Amino acid sequence: MDMKFILDIMGITGGLSSFVFWISSNHIYKDVITQIKEIRNETKFTTDHKIITIFNKLQRNIDKIFVRITTLEARLEYLEEIQTDKNYSGFVEKLSNAIENSDFTEP
Repeated sequence: MDMKFILDIMGITGGLSSFVFWISSNHIYKDVITQIKEIRNETKFTTDHKIITIFNKLQRNIDKIFVRITTLEARLEYLEEIQTDKNYSGFVEKLSNAIENSDFTEP
């Protein structure tokens, strides 16, 4: 065989192997990029889900606090009405005087 023929075969084989390596590395690169994008999207979804969960918890706490404030305002209005009611305030004064004058307060 001629040396030129052997060198041509080696050159063609090297070129084909380089081409195959380039195709496989490009395919691997695309797979890696695709996996990174999928992981990023999943992470973004979980982050969004966590944010929504946190906002829901905050909204529930705000609602609970609002209910407590409303209840306390209603109690305050009730106490203000009782304070202006002469019959009830007279009863409370008599009751407190009776307790102070009784033996319950002495040890």
